[in-house]
Amino acid sequence: MCYSLKASPLFTFTNQAGLDLLETTLAVLQYISLEKILDDTGQKVLGTKFPKIMQQGFAYLPVGICMSSMG
Repeated sequence: MCYSLKASPLFTFTNQAGLDLLETTLAVLQYISLEKILDDTGQKVLGTKFPKIMQQGFAYLPVGICMSSMG
């Protein structure tokens, strides 16, 4: 999955596995905010791990509350 980190992060691209994980379609992907997918802890972890993600090209986010576009 790929998303832009702006004032309000937005998902911009994913493969079929990412779409299946989020239970959504490519057309709807850009309207899903990070807040709808990660809980507060997950968002904080992503914020602290982002520099390392950029260097390595991947990340492991610990288990937390994750919601799909279906609720």
